[in-house]
Amino acid sequence: MSQEQVARDLAYHLKQEYEKEFIAAKKAVLHTEVKKIAAPEMWERLAIWLEKTVELANEYLGESGLAYDRRANKITISTTLGRAKSIVVKFNPSTGRISYGAPGQTLDRIKPVINGAGFAYRSRSNDLTTEEEIGSAILKLLR
Repeated sequence: MSQEQVARDLAYHLKQEYEKEFIAAKKAVLHTEVKKIAAPEMWERLAIWLEKTVELANEYLGESGLAYDRRANKITISTTLGRAKSIVVKFNPSTGRISYGAPGQTLDRIKPVINGAGFAYRSRSNDLTTEEEIGSAILKLLR
């Protein structure tokens, strides 16, 4: 191989590597920006969905068996039917994470991710893409 071919091959590979790193860095910045916008929007949609679902469940019960209380980035849902239970749902605006579980217990955490379908929240190995999926997982704790 001539000196010119070696130099051309080296330049080609270095340029490809640089472009890959540049694209990866740009994606990381873009993903961070998307999460900063999408996570608070999902939190608001989730809060509304949970509130409406509690109201609807109370209609089916024919009484106020469930209580919904929202204070900024924290929601508490409780029931006095049967054995009293409560769940707390928290949103961390700086990380976009949502935590939920029984008060005083270790809370489950779901984190915002960008996957092949777009923005989602990852819970263990599952990606939850809608407020219905997230809300359903949360409300199962009251059963």
